[in-house]
Parts: sequence; structure tokens; C-alpha cells
Amino acid sequence: MTCYENSVNTSQGKRAKLFVCARNNSSYVDVSLRGQPGDTKVIRGYIQLILEEANQYDAWIQVSSQNEGLWADSTVKDKTARIVHSYYPGKSIVRVIVKIYSDANYKYLIDIASTNAFIRQ
Repeated sequence: MTCYENSVNTSQGKRAKLFVCARNNSSYVDVSLRGQPGDTKVIRGYIQLILEEANQYDAWIQVSSQNEGLWADSTVKDKTARIVHSYYPGKSIVRVIVKIYSDANYKYLIDIASTNAFIRQ
């Protein structure tokens, strides 16, 4: 998996590192979230994972999303998921967006983290 470092808000109103890791596996993308090893700041929130693909006009379109529920991390607990996507010919560049909400209804957005764009295999 390739990991991308993000700085996000915590439930304590501070900033913490969140690593968003992703790997291609043909018809789906594996995703893993983890905090900074040894960091005492807690990243807490309701997680929504979004998979986007670039179209022929270099615009990003959402092709899949799923709500993963509550996630809290004080050390290195992984949150893992698989995002299934359909195949669009000519659209092989993807990225994963992680939206963190404070509530179970996914209304109050705390922060957003993401991967860089990478090539789907």
C-alpha cells in the first residue's frame, strides 16, 4: 500500500497526522487509515470513504462511496475497507477521499483527507 500523510482536526480541537493508504486490486481499491505512531492526539469521527476517477476532461467524478462508521485512533489502529468501483474505459487515474464527520448522520464535517492521484491497474 502507498500511504499519504494528511494533517486533520481532532476531537480535542488540535491537529494530528492521518495516513491514508491505498492499493489497487482490479475491481476494488483497498484503503487503510492510521494515525501517527506514538501520537497521543486522538483522531475521532465518523468516516466516509469516496473513490473518484479522472474523466477524459481531467475532472474528478465520484464513482463509489461508503460510510464506514466511527473511527478513533490514539496510536496505530488500522481502519481498513474495500471500495468497489466499476470500470470506465479510459479512466484509470483514481484517488481516495476521506471525509471525517462529528456525527453518525454524516452532517457535520470536521475535516477531509485524501491520497494523491494514482493509476488504477
